[in-house]
Amino acid sequence: MNTPLLSKNEMKFSISESFDIKGNNNNEIKLKISYNKKIIFFEAEEKNVFPKQEFSLYQSLEQLTITDKFFRQYDELKEVFEFIKTIISKNNLSVIKEKDKMKLKLSNSLLNRDIIINLILKERDIKSEIESLIHYITSLNNKIDFLENKIENMKIEFNNKLNNMRTEFDNRLKENEKNKLFQGSQIIEPKEKELIMDWFDKKPISTQLLLDAQINNNFLQAFFNNCLHRKNTIIFIKTTDNIKFGGFTSVSWPSKGIAIDKNSFVFSLTTRQKFKVINAENAIGVSESNYISFGCGLDLYLFNNLKSEGGGTCKAYYDIPSNENNFYLNGGKGKFNLSNCEIYQIYF
Repeated sequence: MNTPLLSKNEMKFSISESFDIKGNNNNEIKLKISYNKKIIFFEAEEKNVFPKQEFSLYQSLEQLTITDKFFRQYDELKEVFEFIKTIISKNNLSVIKEKDKMKLKLSNSLLNRDIIINLILKERDIKSEIESLIHYITSLNNKIDFLENKIENMKIEFNNKLNNMRTEFDNRLKENEKNKLFQGSQIIEPKEKELIMDWFDKKPISTQLLLDAQINNNFLQAFFNNCLHRKNTIIFIKTTDNIKFGGFTSVSWPSKGIAIDKNSFVFSLTTRQKFKVINAENAIGVSESNYISFGCGLDLYLFNNLKSEGGGTCKAYYDIPSNENNFYLNGGKGKFNLSNCEIYQIYF
């Protein structure tokens, strides 16, 4: 039984300690144990439950011995306090909530039986109920804030993972598309495909091989059969000196004469450079029996007799840097012998 009400001085405690434990319904319970020279005080309440219920009990050492003879071995309440702490640390304390009681069941292996301490439900007034309600609502709001923050962080994490997956998928898609470009080419190396895509502002493109020119003396007939009137064609040239260059035109190749193209350019794969047309009226040209060219026969041209004559380079209608002989594309030489020539159509 509880003793009569104690004075404030008697309720001052030198030591207090709190424990979070599970009840018989898996409910969370906060247990606080305090003591001084005269009494040991037990307080317990269910966490995050409304209406809030508090259970308490204070006992002198003499009263504890009435509760259970086991406590007769102790001379001070400090020893009782340490004993209960040991029981809790070993998880040998269970809490059973009843209608108006909360039982602390201490499992004592030495006695091979349990010690029961009954905490009594504390009576509450309207003020206490309101305070409890405010505390409960505050606790719920804190939980809601925590869950909202957790959900927001989960959204951010999910979006980051989704964006990473999209980026990885896009990169793989681009890599696959890049690998398909100029597939089977004997001139273009994989590392040069990225460069060529840069020349078209990284627009999605696909390619179709129109002509893999054999080194023979009837190039123009093969060109007319496969490339005439085709738009967006790109020509790659590889010389016997292992120099690689070429040209692109967005307009259709005529059967003869010149064609205007402000989007035309020539390039060097060897030096990784692109040179825009500066005289669009003379962008490309075709001599029906002699050659095809970028720059109306001057900047880059291929003769009909590829095997014996090959082709040549100079500087006239494109923004090609000058060197000593104006033969920049071909490494300083005007004429070149052909190793291979490939012509593709590009689709945007």
